[in-house]
Amino acid sequence: IGYSSYLKMKLAPEDQIYKDLAMIEQSAERAVDLTRKLMTFAPGTCSTKDRVDLAQAVKSALNNTQGAIQPGTKLSVQVPSDLPLLAGDTLLVAQMIQNLLQNAIESMTGRAGTIGIKASLTTPSASEKKCLVRVKQFPCLCLAISDEGKGMSDEIQSHLFEPFYTTKMPRKGAGLGLAMVYGVLAVHQGDVTVMSSEGKGSLFRVYLPPVKAS
Repeated sequence: IGYSSYLKMKLAPEDQIYKDLAMIEQSAERAVDLTRKLMTFAPGTCSTKDRVDLAQAVKSALNNTQGAIQPGTKLSVQVPSDLPLLAGDTLLVAQMIQNLLQNAIESMTGRAGTIGIKASLTTPSASEKKCLVRVKQFPCLCLAISDEGKGMSDEIQSHLFEPFYTTKMPRKGAGLGLAMVYGVLAVHQGDVTVMSSEGKGSLFRVYLPPVKAS
């Protein structure tokens, strides 16, 4: 990336070699992004010494996805600024939220409706607790991201968090977006549940343990 950027500085933008270098640069950046996503699944890649402000992580994810929101799609954001902190990596948590938002935005393609983002400190119901594997401390942080998009069949939902599984056309996606969500939650001792049906949208709920008060 560094060398291609340096060489571009010596050329005019209309030069064909400049355009070729730009393609090299873009390909290298995609490789960096892919490697970063794969590293989510590697042990020891997340420090739990840092403190994550969920409201700030949501704000960062919204800033990075704002340009992808299509006309006709509205945002409903309800994220209090006084939520307890969680232990983990701010960048990874923000990337996880961004991936969920991108999934919601893509689901809304060609449709009008609302994407909802709601965070709270909550104690899940007895039926919800049965779906949680890692979170055993209550109350816990809950981030819900909903959309009114095309929804998903039971078959798709059964593969949703598998690495490299994708319903997109070839070369349109690596199938790591939701797998990364699962990976980030695993290293943060969090859980995710999904409710969806075809034609009726989807609801993802992310559960994360807050830092225990000292």
